Amino acid sequence: MANYLQMSCTTYRTGPQVGVQSHTLKWVCLVESGGGRSSFKQKRKHKTLKLFIATVNVRTLKSQERLEELEEELTQINWDILGLSETRLLEEKCTILHSRHMFFQNNKDTNPHIGGIGILVNKRIKHLVTKIIAISDRVIYIVVQISEGYTLQVIQIYAPISNSR
Repeated sequence: MANYLQMSCTTYRTGPQVGVQSHTLKWVCLVESGGGRSSFKQKRKHKTLKLFIATVNVRTLKSQERLEELEEELTQINWDILGLSETRLLEEKCTILHSRHMFFQNNKDTNPHIGGIGILVNKRIKHLVTKIIAISDRVIYIVVQISEGYTLQVIQIYAPISNSR
């Protein structure tokens, strides 16, 4: 480390100044200064995480064929988190699909013809999900750890039109 600092530092002589002995030797280290055009400031490359978030009203996911059809359509778009409304699936559970995507569903209604919400998380980022919380059969959210100091909350809300219930 000492050799590196000595190589990256330069010397210069200052001119006569009031109160200072003239022609004193000063060391200037460009690595530590951080300013100026000629400094050797190292550029940090930040790893960026781009997330593609979408929502869709699926109208029903009761049959396995309908879920497979949804997975087939998702291969044609970029997505990481997908909010689903009107799934009409009973109970609250988290499953891993055949495509290794994580699917969380919730419907506390006893009527299977009404409501239901879900969140589908891409297999690429499912390890970043720290919490999945269902508040009601119309509101759920997930918490995603996007970096060391930052989290992202994605909220899915199902709000049907006023004359539908």
